[in-house]
Amino acid sequence: MGRDIRLYYERVVLVAFGLAVALPLYFLLTSFAVPGRNQRPLGCATTVEELGRGHATASDPTGACYVGAVQRLHLAGGYFAACVGVAVAVWLIAGARERALNRAWASARPRSRWMSTPGEVWLYAALLFVVFAGAAQSGL
Repeated sequence: MGRDIRLYYERVVLVAFGLAVALPLYFLLTSFAVPGRNQRPLGCATTVEELGRGHATASDPTGACYVGAVQRLHLAGGYFAACVGVAVAVWLIAGARERALNRAWASARPRSRWMSTPGEVWLYAALLFVVFAGAAQSGL
């Protein structure tokens, strides 16, 4: 019995780390809009530019773009933390699960069906991302 059970969780970890880089960069390098005077949309520059200004301008006398940039910075940090949390959780839990499945296979014991396929690892990671991202958005 030389067969190993592989869950290929390393791919999930790499994708999670890739998203940990891509999602914050999206929030930091794209422009956005905030409600301005009379609740009309006020176009702002990128988050990084608005954070660099840090003061009100003639087109934005209340400084709403700076406040929106700070919110987007916090959101980017939350998504970074959520993606890194998913990567670490999958690395620890799926790695341990893969080793347990291989020990059960080697000793000819019946294995449990909990997280026993690569597709279930992807579903687990997606569920963790939804939970962690929801916690990041709510400010926990």
